[in-house]
Amino acid sequence: RLSCTMHRNMGCERGRGLVSDESSAVLDAANAAAHDVHTLEKAHKKATKKARKKNLPEPEMDEVAVASKLQASTDLALSALALDPKNTDAMITLSSVLPCATGYSQLDMLLETEKQAARELRLQLGERVFEEHRGRFWGLVETRPYMRSLRAVMECAGLSDRPDISVQAGVKLLKLCPNDNQGNRTQVAGFLARAGYVNNAIHFCLQYLFFRDKSICRPKEAGIDFPSRRYTWAEVQAAMSQNWHQLDDGEPEFAILLAAGLLCQFGQEAAEEAQKLLQEAHGRNKHIIRMLLTGRLPDEYPQSGFASPNSPETAQTFLCVSGEVLTRDPVHSFIVEVATPWILRACSGPACTKSEARAKEFKQCAACKEVVYCGAACQKAHWKDGHKGPCKREQERLAQEASTLQMLQRIMGGR
Repeated sequence: RLSCTMHRNMGCERGRGLVSDESSAVLDAANAAAHDVHTLEKAHKKATKKARKKNLPEPEMDEVAVASKLQASTDLALSALALDPKNTDAMITLSSVLPCATGYSQLDMLLETEKQAARELRLQLGERVFEEHRGRFWGLVETRPYMRSLRAVMECAGLSDRPDISVQAGVKLLKLCPNDNQGNRTQVAGFLARAGYVNNAIHFCLQYLFFRDKSICRPKEAGIDFPSRRYTWAEVQAAMSQNWHQLDDGEPEFAILLAAGLLCQFGQEAAEEAQKLLQEAHGRNKHIIRMLLTGRLPDEYPQSGFASPNSPETAQTFLCVSGEVLTRDPVHSFIVEVATPWILRACSGPACTKSEARAKEFKQCAACKEVVYCGAACQKAHWKDGHKGPCKREQERLAQEASTLQMLQRIMGGR
């Protein structure tokens, strides 16, 4: 399943004549049906997990409802294509829901979609559109369906164990749009590591963490000016120590992947710097290390729409791409050794001094998810001691944030 943003026309493209309004409306219905499938699957997964905890029989998936929604999504996506064969997003949706009985894999369909979108773009903007407009693609609305098709190839290839294709697509995306309006850069770093291009992954992360040009808020070459030779430890150490102050603005995903790359390429020699990088990353997004060490690695991209920085959804996207790299030794054993104490929490009971001996030993408040308790007695005592007010305020904040994200989703996605 591709990320949620793949299945959606952006609002600013409506009315530009790129795709007919009728086709866009039908595609919205197809995407809604596809989203319903995800909702059913998510509900079943949650119910199954709950049943296992209570040693109850596992509930059965409503296969009839899932099949019905999938067929509806397929039929609607095909109708959208019939109404307008230029609807690239309909092909992207179709690749996710079309039955495997067709004999085509999702990646095959997306590679063909990308080729068709490129042909259509050349017809619209000229044969040399990729050469003449390289570096400012996103500024041309006509290029955006193509950019989404290329990103879909990048995501699907990575989840299909073809990180080599993902790297090629990701590098092309950054060449065409160095400002990275789609937010592809952390995925590119993860796919570089998964494909075994460790030195290039180190270079890419170094550029985004320590060598950003402040006037354009990114490295000058978008980090893809890969070196022709392997870094030495002295070079990496010098680059990091001289520019460590820039790390304050860096994304935690790059810090974690750089730590992983250093451990793979330089071993224990890089242990101290790797630990510092992991600590910096954990201070920004606590969800990544926690999900990694509690074994909650995702197998799909989040489907909830727009994700705020350093949120659980951001962590899910990152681990969906990079989890495989981070669960291999020597990286995983190092993270377990140094980071386990960071995620152990103390009971929030007012008079309790207990702390977790292992990750996720204590249960968190189901409402605000901000505090944990060793037992029901501490939870009741904390509620009477003053947790009631902060808990309700946090619930209201979460509800407001969800409402804002849904509004953005409707505005940008036409849903």
